[in-house]
Amino acid sequence: MSKSGKKSISKTNESQQKRPEIENTGQYLRKLRTDKGLSVKEVSESTRISEVNLNAIEAQDFSSLPADTFTRGLLSIYADFLGTDPAHITSQFMQERDERSASGKRSKAKQSKKLLAPKMMAEPSHISSMTMAGILLVVIIVLFTGFCLYTSWNPFSFLTKKTEGFQSVMMSVLPGSRTEEAQPEPPPVQKSPNTHAQESTAEAVKSDTVRTEAPPAQPPANKYTINVTFLKDTEVSLTLDKNETTELEFTEGETQTWSAKDSLKLSFAIPESALIRLNDTPVVFPEHKNGYATFSLPKQLGNQQGDE
Repeated sequence: MSKSGKKSISKTNESQQKRPEIENTGQYLRKLRTDKGLSVKEVSESTRISEVNLNAIEAQDFSSLPADTFTRGLLSIYADFLGTDPAHITSQFMQERDERSASGKRSKAKQSKKLLAPKMMAEPSHISSMTMAGILLVVIIVLFTGFCLYTSWNPFSFLTKKTEGFQSVMMSVLPGSRTEEAQPEPPPVQKSPNTHAQESTAEAVKSDTVRTEAPPAQPPANKYTINVTFLKDTEVSLTLDKNETTELEFTEGETQTWSAKDSLKLSFAIPESALIRLNDTPVVFPEHKNGYATFSLPKQLGNQQGDE
C-alpha cells in the first residue's frame, strides 16, 4: 500500500475519533459543557444564546426552539464554543428532530385509525334541513302558546277585532258599498201653506230688521286744525276745547300742529313771532294787546271771514 493511502486512512480514523457516534446530541452537548465546568448561564453570557434555547437544545425540546435557520445557527455557535464539529452536531441534531417528528406522525395516524374504526361501524344519521325547520317551528309554537297562556291573551279575538274594524273602514270609504245602498233616502218633507206663510213673514221681518239697523256711530271729526311755524323764541298759552290752559315754550324754527272740535285759543308773548295756517289756509297774525297776541276760534274764524 502506498504512503498516500496510509495517510488518508489515518485522517479518516482521526476524524472518526474526533466525531464519535452520538446517540443523543443534546445529552452529548450537556456532557461537554459539564466536563468543562461551565454552567448554562456562563455559556449564555459568552455565546449570547439565551438560557431558554440552551436548555431546549440540551433537552431536545424541539417545539421550544425557533425556526430551522435560527436553530442551525444556535447549534453551530454552541458546538464551536464547546470545541466539537459544528456541522456534524447540527446535522445530527436536525436528523434526530426529523425522526422524532416522523415517529410522532405515525403514532398519531395509528391512533386516528383506531378511533375512526368504531365511528365507521356506527355512523350517526344526518338530520336534514327540513327536519331542523320543523323542530324550530314546533319550538316557536310552544313558546307562543306558553306566552298566550301566561298573559291570558287571545290572539284570535284580537285578529277578529282588527278585521272587523278594517272592513268597516273600507265599507265607509269605497263608493257604492253596501252601507250606502242600505241607507234609504229620507222622504221629502211636505210643507203646508201655513208653513210657507210663516217662513215668508220671518224673512220679511228679518229683511226689515236689517234695513232699520242704524250704522255704527262715527266719532265727530275735528273742526279746526291749526299749524304754527315759529319765527322767534316765544312763550305760548294754549287752550283746546274745554281742556285746561297749557303754558308752552318754543324756539325759532319749530313747527307745531293742534286740532280742536269746538274751540281753540292760542296766545303769543312775542308779536309777529309765528306764521299761522288754519285748515291749510294762511291766517294774519293777531294784534298784540295787553302783552299777548291772542288767536281764538271760532271768533277769530268769523273775523277772518268778515275781513275777506
